[in-house]
Amino acid sequence: TTGKAGTLSQNPLRQAQIIMISFTTQVTRAAMDAGVPENLAYAMSDSYIQASEKCTSVTRLLSLRDQATGEFTAAAAKARGLTSHSPAIRRAINYMNDHQQEKVYLSDIACAAGLSRDRFSHLFREEMGMSPMEYLNRKRVETSKSLLTVFQYSISEISMILSSSSQSHYIAVFKKYTGMPPRQYRDAF
Repeated sequence: TTGKAGTLSQNPLRQAQIIMISFTTQVTRAAMDAGVPENLAYAMSDSYIQASEKCTSVTRLLSLRDQATGEFTAAAAKARGLTSHSPAIRRAINYMNDHQQEKVYLSDIACAAGLSRDRFSHLFREEMGMSPMEYLNRKRVETSKSLLTVFQYSISEISMILSSSSQSHYIAVFKKYTGMPPRQYRDAF
């Protein structure tokens, strides 16, 4: 097995929606196994499946997947009595996940969090163990992994989708976080 999703639709958007439904089903079951009440887990699942059906782009679906991951993880952590991120940091993470295909400035993220730039930067680093921009770069690399392997976008297309300043910048950032350039990563999978 290759580890790649099967081709369930020739339409890339529909393929991504089907994968999102499967993903949502799996995280719903995992959340319930972690102690999230069934009615809450199923309500979250229904909400994300319905939202995925309304998505009009693959990048928006990937952002929705990241949002679902965060929400299900937070619900599981709460069910187990573990602490989660502060509301300001959750707002910032949601903002970055939703805007990873745009040019994002630290001041925009801080505004979404409802904090000053300096306070936000300090709190984010304290809670996440990295800077906001490093987090955003890591999210973009994770998104681009799916775009490379599941959806077979070209490197130049991904660079444009994720608003990299240039294709060479995108390749450098990808290599920094994965240890290999995008083309080599795709060939490995």
